[in-house]
Amino acid sequence: AFKWCADYGNGWYLPALNELMAIIAQRDKIDKTLSANNMDKLGSKNKNSWLWSSSEGSLYGAYSFTFSIGGGGYDDKRYNFAVRAVLALE
Repeated sequence: AFKWCADYGNGWYLPALNELMAIIAQRDKIDKTLSANNMDKLGSKNKNSWLWSSSEGSLYGAYSFTFSIGGGGYDDKRYNFAVRAVLALE
């Protein structure tokens, strides 16, 4: 997941759980911008999809997040969840 995000280029990374929570707090503004640019709104492709965060709890588990309910959970790393890369702006 880390490599997939970094492969987008300089500044792209896998967000931590608290960063995903900050994104959902600004969902209305973000969705408006995405729609204005003919892009899919947050969580619109798969209402029940879970995303991995970079926040780990142990060697075997990490925190996940879903935009459909605006919350997260702790899951086994063997689960096949999606990843959303974010870009760090300077």
